[in-house]
Amino acid sequence: MKKISLELDVEAYKVANFIQELSKIQDQYFEALWEKAKGNNWMTGFESDRHAKDWLFDYLFNGADLKSGVHNQTFSEYCASELD
Repeated sequence: MKKISLELDVEAYKVANFIQELSKIQDQYFEALWEKAKGNNWMTGFESDRHAKDWLFDYLFNGADLKSGVHNQTFSEYCASELD
């Protein structure tokens, strides 16, 4: 039987709510960047707008080095390396 302390429940609940609020802000920043990129025709040569948006999302949220947490490539380098 699992046992969780009340203190952990309270703290975990607070952190979970904070993470959900951060997620909303991340989504707002991403959507704003996407609309700007789309509106300025900054991305071409993709199969569709959805495909381009997926690439941008993947770069922003999954393109960082796993150990350091830092992006080691620009978005254009990321796209080029994925095509090789």
